[in-house]
Amino acid sequence: GQVATRFTTRFDWALVLDTNGARAAAAFVNERTSGDELVLLSPHVAWLYRARSADFLQAVAATGEPIAFYPPGMSRSRFAFDPTPGTARFVVVDAFWRRWAEASPPLARLTRLVESWPEELRVGEISVRRNPAQP
Repeated sequence: GQVATRFTTRFDWALVLDTNGARAAAAFVNERTSGDELVLLSPHVAWLYRARSADFLQAVAATGEPIAFYPPGMSRSRFAFDPTPGTARFVVVDAFWRRWAEASPPLARLTRLVESWPEELRVGEISVRRNPAQP
């Protein structure tokens, strides 16, 4: 019956349910960024963005702090570009990262930091934040 009506998994919380909102956030950011600028966002929507993208786990790992499957003391040279929030032009906060922040103090700190930045767009639960230190 579930297959015919709705297949439920323990990972449903991570699914993008508002696909129109996700596309609207990406279109907004794409209009305001170039290919060499950084956007921090969820990995499952990264393909919608033309700018460089990194996720919140990578942003924390690049500081040398251990997180999820990244070991402590990881060198920034392991990354093709600097994925830390200070270099990001925009950060897209969605339900996926809010859920991670509930379970991870480093991600909670990062989320609090970027949610203090000006909100440029809100579409449902998706919030696009602009780094005030970037032009």
